[in-house]
Amino acid sequence: MISAADEERLPFDENLTAWALGFRSIAKNNAFIDAYNSRQPILLAGAVHPSSAASTFGSASLLASAQHDSSIPVGQVEWGPKQGWRNTRLADSSAVARALGTAGMSGQGNISRGGVVINDAGVAIPELAPLCSLSMEAFQLPIGLNVYSTLAQPIASGDLSSAQDTTSSQSKSTIDGATKKKTTGSKTKNAKGFAKSSREAKATADFTIESSPPSSPALPTHRDAQEGAIKDCNDEVRETPLHTDAQDVLAVETAGAKRWKVYARPSMDFLVLPSSSISSKSNGMRDVYNLGKDADCFNAETLGTPPLIDAVLLPGDALFVPAGCPHETFAVSSHQEGAVVSSDPCAVHLTFGFMTLLWGLNYETLQRVSDAVEESNREDNEDEQEQRDQNANRVKSEGGLSMEGGSTEESFALRTRLEAPLPLGFVSNQPALLMEAQALASARVTQRETSSFDKNNNDSESVVAAGTFLEYHCEQLVGVLENAYTAAVSTQIPYARRAKSNEAALSEVLENIIFLYEN
Repeated sequence: MISAADEERLPFDENLTAWALGFRSIAKNNAFIDAYNSRQPILLAGAVHPSSAASTFGSASLLASAQHDSSIPVGQVEWGPKQGWRNTRLADSSAVARALGTAGMSGQGNISRGGVVINDAGVAIPELAPLCSLSMEAFQLPIGLNVYSTLAQPIASGDLSSAQDTTSSQSKSTIDGATKKKTTGSKTKNAKGFAKSSREAKATADFTIESSPPSSPALPTHRDAQEGAIKDCNDEVRETPLHTDAQDVLAVETAGAKRWKVYARPSMDFLVLPSSSISSKSNGMRDVYNLGKDADCFNAETLGTPPLIDAVLLPGDALFVPAGCPHETFAVSSHQEGAVVSSDPCAVHLTFGFMTLLWGLNYETLQRVSDAVEESNREDNEDEQEQRDQNANRVKSEGGLSMEGGSTEESFALRTRLEAPLPLGFVSNQPALLMEAQALASARVTQRETSSFDKNNNDSESVVAAGTFLEYHCEQLVGVLENAYTAAVSTQIPYARRAKSNEAALSEVLENIIFLYEN
């Protein structure tokens, strides 16, 4: 249920109100919180009001964005028998239109082509920037956005231009009017209209939770009530190969239907490289956060486990996938008996990326900061300093944490636990959640660990200090992204120039975290 205080802070825009309520409902849902903290995927059916989600962003909007700003890096997913996922840059809006109309077709050298993707879409596309701001407000984390669009219905011309012609004017006016909506929309909405949109959007609080649907999934109950809901997914186009990501993702469908298969995080045995493949950079292990990309190839058969989730997402449905969990996506055709025929020939989803591992909002950073604080508060004798230097050099040479007397399995389990993000909501719940974080960190880091700070740390004051530092660090990251999202709707500066400024600001914030990992 949305509180009166929360309702007062809702945006005066029907679609944005639905998204705001959807994000807040997810962030406060106990099942989602448990899944987030335990690193498990979870399906959130109907998280955003379907009509609002469906009117947010489609393939015509993507094409109009490419036409409006040629500096936006639009790519197409490609992979092959000996090549993992790579994004190939599309030269111009004409190439984007062709790519949107040729997904699923093979290119030269048995290279398969999948979905069209825009990374950093919250900074690149004005109409999507407010969604990123709303998501960061709800989850209190730095969040980025990517967009994926894949052909799901046959187009006679093999080019999306004809389909785009019917909606390009509307899409372009939406993009061109984003600044006006930002500055004047809240003033022109009347109270009656806002109350109506709030009542409609409150339905998002009642979404269906599915953490482990059967392998032949029954669609959530709210879909059964929809006339012509998709009954099967025999006609589907692969959008992405099986892969993993370094960030948690919250995917929300906005057009068409898309099938997701999500698998459990691979075991250590699966990740260990054969001796012939070990290089100086690999540390003997495949990168669990980069499987199925670049030179790394794998599929569901080699993974050898059934999916934890196998479900079709419709507009408004959301799916949370933790970092390191393999997943693959398929655009599902609506040209099936009894199915709703979408006006958009493509299936489109937005991927909100939670940047906790990449930007240091995890237990390892908490431990490193805490240990650094503790070390600065005590005097070291020469023997202690020499031992710490030896440990630090050993860790650096081995490329990660190790454990005295510990097995490889123990070291792998420790690494996995340390890379997990801090509990959701730690920023606004200090010191209570920080005490929980301290207990979890202490349980995860045994006395046998020999990290660069050599000893298990149980000093509550240093953990509180570390938590305060990470709170400030998180707020800085969110502030940089908020400025970037605001600039997306308030300026006419091309994306490429704004992106450089944003990258420089993020690099400055990350310097303190990088220093901890380099020393």
